[in-house]
Amino acid sequence: MRYQLDIALTEDDAIEFEAFHLFKTKEGKAKVRKARMQELTVLLILIATVLIISGWTKNTALYVILVVIYDFIRMLLYKKIIYWRMKRHLKKLNKAGTLLANAVSKYEFYEDSLVEINEGTRIEQSYSKLQCVRVVENRYILLCPDDQIVYVLPISQLTAQVDKIEFLNFITQKCNTVEYY
Repeated sequence: MRYQLDIALTEDDAIEFEAFHLFKTKEGKAKVRKARMQELTVLLILIATVLIISGWTKNTALYVILVVIYDFIRMLLYKKIIYWRMKRHLKKLNKAGTLLANAVSKYEFYEDSLVEINEGTRIEQSYSKLQCVRVVENRYILLCPDDQIVYVLPISQLTAQVDKIEFLNFITQKCNTVEYY
C-alpha cells in the first residue's frame, strides 16, 4: 500500500463540490445552459399563448413587458438562484440523513488500484478506469472513474496525512487526463 487516507466529508464539502461541478465543469455548464434554454422556451410559449388568446392590447403589452423584465433579472441572477436552490436541497438531504450516508471513508492507494472502504463496503477501482483527475485550486482532488461516481479528497484533510505534492505526482502518473481548475 502506497497511501492510506481517512477522509471525512462535511456538508460544506458537498455544497462546494456541487457548486464546482455545476459552474466549472463542461458537464455542469451544459446542464445550466440546457435549463436556461428550457426556461426561455417556456417563457416564449407563455407569451405566445397570451398573445394568441387575448390579442395585442395595452394589458397584454404590459404583461409581456413585465414578464420580459422579470425574466431578464432572473437571467442576470441565474447562478445565484441555482446556487441557493442547490444549497437548500443539499441541506435538506443532509438533514434527512441521505446526503452524507458515508461521510467517513478510508482510501487505500496501491500501485495498480485504489480502494474505498466505508461502513461494511469495500470498492476497488483500477487506475486505468479513471476518466480523469481534477485538481480544484487548493481545495479538492477529484478522482472520476465515470460520470456518476466521484471520489472527493479535500486537500485540507489530505495534507494532514500525506505530502500533497508527492501524492499529486503519484495520482497524475496513474491517470491519462488531469484537469486543473
